[in-house]
This record gives sequence, structure tokens and C-alpha cells, in this order.
Amino acid sequence: MAQTDSKEMATVKMELGKLQGRVDAFLNEKAEAIQEARNHLQGRVLELEDPILRTESKELAIVKAENARLQARMNSFEREKKDAVKSALMKADANNALWQEMLAEANVDDVVALRGAKIALHAQIEGLNARVQDQAMLVKTADENSQKMGWSSTYKSMYNAKCKENDELQKELGVLEDYQHP
Repeated sequence: MAQTDSKEMATVKMELGKLQGRVDAFLNEKAEAIQEARNHLQGRVLELEDPILRTESKELAIVKAENARLQARMNSFEREKKDAVKSALMKADANNALWQEMLAEANVDDVVALRGAKIALHAQIEGLNARVQDQAMLVKTADENSQKMGWSSTYKSMYNAKCKENDELQKELGVLEDYQHP
């Protein structure tokens, strides 16, 4: 019985390690994409501030293209993040009963290892929260740049929709944190 429990504990630890690796890789990839988008936008802002390049049609075309590109990247990032959170929650629910049973029979080292894994998961949640805040700053930057050019109602409604999606994402992160700390 103890050997079976040790094998199951090892399996759970291995799965938790795999999940943590996937989450880390996902967060690193998205951080690079966000940084690339931020650098690109900063370059565009400098170009737009150059008086030689200031013609209204050029500015509007650049802003529309940048907003569409940023919107597509942010939508993709949000979908992937929601999928990762949903997958992590489903896997945690599926393994929760097994974990509780194993914790009841586990030795002190196993309990300490699982607590360490829980702390690491909490750090990842905080990282996700920081990414959401970075994303909100990107939206704010796009908003400020668009307002300089005279923002249309279409872009205003897109911005409001993005803010609403960010609020929903914040709620999902809150649910994940509540799940981690019942």
C-alpha cells in the first residue's frame, strides 16, 4: 500500500512538474511577445512624433494597423492564458481527491515538497497577474496614442471591450487564487 502511494505521489509530483514547466514556458513566451509589442509601439510613437512624418492619413493608417496588430496579439494571449488556467484548474480538481488521500498517509518530506509546489504555483499566479497588469498598460498606451490622433467611436468601443475582458481575466485569476487557498 505504501509503495503504491509512493508511486502515485511520484506520478503526481511528475505531473505537477510537467504542468509547472508548461506554465513557465507559456509565461516566458508571452512575456517575450509583450516586450516585442511594447518595443515596436515605442518605436512607432517616436516615428509619429517626428514632424517630417506627420500627415494625418499616415498617422491614422499607422494607428489602425498597430491597434489591429496589438488587439490580435492580446486576444491570442488572453485565449491561451484562459485555456492554461482552465486546464490547470481541471487537472487540480481531478487530482485533488488523490492528493488529499496521499497527504493523509504521506510522510513529512512529501508534505513539505507539496507545500513547496503550492508556493511555486502561487508565484506563477502572481506572475499571471503581473502579465495582466502589463497587458492593461499596453491597452492604456494604445489608448493614449490613439487619442493623440483623434479616436473614433469604433476604437473607443474596442478599448472598452478590452477593458471588460481584462476585468474578467482578473476575476478568473481571483478564482484560481481562491482555489489555491481555500
